[in-house]
Amino acid sequence: MEEYLQVIPSDLEIIKQDFEKRNLELEKKIEWLEEEKMHLRLDADVQKLKAEKLRK
Repeated sequence: MEEYLQVIPSDLEIIKQDFEKRNLELEKKIEWLEEEKMHLRLDADVQKLKAEKLRK
């Protein structure tokens, strides 16, 4: 019976694993959003440069 109990993770361990999994997913999403933000800023800069050229 003792061996059986050692194999079953505690509720706290399950919650910890779920938290770590969700945290990793969020970290990946944050990285993706930061990259997307950088691309959008570059796109905006290009559009500004094009607009400036048209004004001249």
